[in-house]
Amino acid sequence: MMSTPRVPMSKVTLDHVRPHAEKLWSLIERGEGCWTWRGRTNVRGYGHFHAPAIQAVLAHRAAFMLTKGEIPKGMLVCHACDNPPCCNPEHLWLGTSADNNHDRDAKGRHVRPDRDETKVNRSSGAKQIQAKLSAQDIAEIVADERSGVVLGKIYGVHATTINRARSGRSYKVEITELRKMASPTQRDEGE
Repeated sequence: MMSTPRVPMSKVTLDHVRPHAEKLWSLIERGEGCWTWRGRTNVRGYGHFHAPAIQAVLAHRAAFMLTKGEIPKGMLVCHACDNPPCCNPEHLWLGTSADNNHDRDAKGRHVRPDRDETKVNRSSGAKQIQAKLSAQDIAEIVADERSGVVLGKIYGVHATTINRARSGRSYKVEITELRKMASPTQRDEGE
C-alpha cells in the first residue's frame, strides 16, 4: 500500500493547514502581546508545525493563513514584534525579502561588517527598540536565583531570553555595567 506523499514546506497552502487548525491553536499560548508557539522550533526560534500530509510549515505562516488567507507566492510573513515564536496575527505582516531587510535595518537589528557602521542604529541591550527587558529588569534577573522558566513567566519572555541575559549573550551592556558595579565592592571586602 502506497502512502500519499507529504507536502513540502514551500508548497503548503491554506487548504493543507485548515484541517489541522485545532491542533495548531492548541500549541500556541495566547495572551496579551505575543502569542508564543509551544511546539518544536528551528534553530532560529521559529515554530515548526507538523501535521499529517504536511512535512512542516512555519507556525506563524500557518497562523497567518488561518486568520488572513493565502500567502502570495514570493511573500514572507514578517513579525512586527521581532519575536520568532510569535503567532499573534496582529503582529504579522506580509512583505518581500527586501521589506523584511529594510524593517530589520530600520530597527538596528543587523549590522554587516562590509557596510558603513556609522549609518546603522547600533543600540544594544535594553535600548533596542524590540527589547523586552529594561536595565532594571536585567539587574533583578541577575540577582534572582529562580529558574529561567519561572522568571520568564514573571517578565513575559521566554526562558531562553532570561538565560541569555544572565550569561551575557544578550543585554551585554547591562551585564557589563552590573559586573563593573560589583567589582569594587568585592575588592573592598577582600582587603
